[in-house]
Amino acid sequence: MFARLPAVLVFSGLLTGLIWWSGHLDTPPAAEENITSKNEELSVQALIRQDLIETLDQIVIAERQYRNTFGHFTRLISKLQLTFSNSLTQNYAFTITEATSDHLMVIAASEEQGRNGDFVAINHDFQIRANFPLPPPRVEYLRLHALNHLHELRSGSPNQPIAEEGVYRGYFSYEFQNGPESPIAIAVGLRPPVVGVELYSDLNHTSEGPNELLGELIGRIPKQTLSKTGQKIEGRYRKSRGLAAELEIEPIPSSGIR
Repeated sequence: MFARLPAVLVFSGLLTGLIWWSGHLDTPPAAEENITSKNEELSVQALIRQDLIETLDQIVIAERQYRNTFGHFTRLISKLQLTFSNSLTQNYAFTITEATSDHLMVIAASEEQGRNGDFVAINHDFQIRANFPLPPPRVEYLRLHALNHLHELRSGSPNQPIAEEGVYRGYFSYEFQNGPESPIAIAVGLRPPVVGVELYSDLNHTSEGPNELLGELIGRIPKQTLSKTGQKIEGRYRKSRGLAAELEIEPIPSSGIR
């Protein structure tokens, strides 16, 4: 029995040394660089997808305004007089597949190394389906959306409220209060990330200028206007034929966008 003791001690010492050594191992620099690069890539992708959803939102809002004037939606994105970020035009193809007097369908799709990438479809009621989890909305965009709706309310009548439109409706509540000279339209944030945020607008003053916020949004990513002769925007990733049939479109979680 005692003859085995030196072997047991040697084995125990080797095991202890191995545990200590493994606990002090550092991640190879190459592995750390790969992790950092992957995280940065995911962060950029999330920003581009945020821009994508906001742009689709603006397309449908502009289409609804176009229908109010002409009685029908349009397939020509150029008629909407919108601007698009370079990151979107380089990565996505935008196509209006249906535009009648009462139906609209806008599709954005990407392609990466010959394979189907992102696919998003939005209709005239701002209902979205996508094959990726939708990123959370940006605070700047939600504030801009609320300010624009406050201006619409201010231009209308307190007795005839205007329904809020957009992908991100429901993040603010809206009401009129009596002001010293005229009714004041007030927006109060209800949901993260704008809980408790207050914005207001009356006939003479607005808590924040929507143009300033819009300029901040546009300034983050360079924009370009679609050529008036085109019907869709295409970048270096083109929409493949049969893309919609090949992709499984997943519904938006109820906790995301209403």
